Amino acid sequence: MSEMRVAYDAGILSSPHLTGIGRYTRQLVEAIAALGTAHRFDLLFPRGGAIPPPPPGFAARRCPVRGDMREDRFHRLWFDLWLPFEIAMRRIDLLHGPSYLLPRTRRARTVVTVHDLAHEKRPEWAPGCSAGFRRRARESARRADAVIAVSRATQRDVVEIYGVPEERIEVIHEGVDPSCVPVDDPAALDLFRARRGLTAPYILSVLSLSPRKNIPGLLRAFARARRTAGLPHLLVVAGKSYGAPGPLRDAEGLGVADRFRFIDYVPAGDLPLLYSAAELFVFPSFDEGFGLPPLEALACGCPVVASRAGALPEVLGDAARYFDPSDEEGMAEALVWGVREGRSPEARARGFRRAREFTWERAARETVRLYERLC
Repeated sequence: MSEMRVAYDAGILSSPHLTGIGRYTRQLVEAIAALGTAHRFDLLFPRGGAIPPPPPGFAARRCPVRGDMREDRFHRLWFDLWLPFEIAMRRIDLLHGPSYLLPRTRRARTVVTVHDLAHEKRPEWAPGCSAGFRRRARESARRADAVIAVSRATQRDVVEIYGVPEERIEVIHEGVDPSCVPVDDPAALDLFRARRGLTAPYILSVLSLSPRKNIPGLLRAFARARRTAGLPHLLVVAGKSYGAPGPLRDAEGLGVADRFRFIDYVPAGDLPLLYSAAELFVFPSFDEGFGLPPLEALACGCPVVASRAGALPEVLGDAARYFDPSDEEGMAEALVWGVREGRSPEARARGFRRAREFTWERAARETVRLYERLC
């Protein structure tokens, strides 16, 4: 088809520590660049914060709206005034909002990505999510020409909660970072463990400290597994704290503070080492729109036990063992099973097969086809 001009609300890429939606946006943009299409792509950034080097075929554009102002004022200036102005001035054909929100404009086609609706289903799971954000996200999904849902589970939620017709929702799964491969070099793994102070075998979870992620339940299940089965492992939680006080007090109350480690942020380059050095990966979340960390763990050869919640069974298939996130006894049994039996060659092969089904190249091709259909 003829050349399109596509723009992205790219402010989330300004963060020096990309997690979750930031990693989704970066991986999608880089995979689209690798396709080498004839289309033109703009990354639109607010003022303030670093702009990462754009990939080939993409141009980065700094806009005068400051990104560090109060949320409601920023939303009014960015989504209601500046992005519509940019769309008109640059003759943008399509604007993609990768993080729930879109400007109010009819001058271009619009696509918005919805990752999950946990903040709508249980607001207490997302205490930092404002009523203004929830209202704008709901309006954006209803106004968009197309909604990208990262899983069928999220698609069902968008239909049921936002009331968006199913035919306007495209399910495009996320992909595994190509760098997520097993690290089999014992010296490299030993050096990583020493650098991070991980002096014993460890069970790993990569997640933020939001209430939805169920870290208190994981700690209670871990303490139970130590009591009933004598597990000698550390429990390592890596992720973004978002200013939360942390689970150390819970660990102290359960008598496992000496076996618990929290790592506030792990650079993407260290993730293959973190996954490969772990004995087991556990994901105890109450709800997930996709669940990329357990899929990355499988790609690195680490066995996975996960909650039977949201999109996790859809994404992990037969490559994980599941438990009810509210059943701490069942979670403890899954931990014991995982460290004793989860590393069989058959389980490892199932994990590799499952992870190979999810690639960013496929996600990029499906996304560009959606753009072309709309334009």
